[in-house]
Amino acid sequence: MLRRFGYLHPVTVVLLLWSNAVHAQTGSVTGSVVDQTGLVLPGATVTLRGEGVPRTAYTDEQGDFELTGVASGSYTLAVTLAGFTDATVEEVTVGSGAVDLPPVELQLASFGDTVVVTASRNEVRLLDAPVSTSVITASTLETTPAQNYGDLLRATPGVNVIQLSARDIQVASRSPGNTLINTQLVLVDGRSAYLDFFGLVLWDLVPTNFDDVEQFEVVRGPA
Repeated sequence: MLRRFGYLHPVTVVLLLWSNAVHAQTGSVTGSVVDQTGLVLPGATVTLRGEGVPRTAYTDEQGDFELTGVASGSYTLAVTLAGFTDATVEEVTVGSGAVDLPPVELQLASFGDTVVVTASRNEVRLLDAPVSTSVITASTLETTPAQNYGDLLRATPGVNVIQLSARDIQVASRSPGNTLINTQLVLVDGRSAYLDFFGLVLWDLVPTNFDDVEQFEVVRGPA
């Protein structure tokens, strides 16, 4: 019996050393996101790109973010938030420890150049739109980790997303929401997605291939 334990002990030591070596190959990236005045920005999307699958996190109420379990290597950090221009941090080198980045500053987007069409049926500048409108641009759609319209709309001001089931959602504007919302108009390239038979919009049936979407406009009613 003593001889059997003598063989097992060295194998155990080797496995433990190998496990520690693998663990040492990952690190973390932390930081914060602020605007040009230094105020923190919660809800910003932070994406770390390099070799392998991109890693994504969101800033918390203090504007802080953390990406853990990041393999060693060189990465590019991209930060997006509706209403602000995108920001990029190049050559983020990750080793076996923690990388604490300086605050990433986002500038307010120039809405004077943003064009919307839904609010007035014609192309007008966002600032000249007759009703309150939020625009999700193609650059935001390219970097968002959202897989459906519910995830995409949760960060839109004045919009409340209600999860009815694993796939079914309802979207309410300027209200706490209701499980049956029948006062909403959804247009895809000018064509209504409202289903007269059901008396509502079934969002899970609206195509969600964001690669084919140029712009997403949310027109809110009066407060």
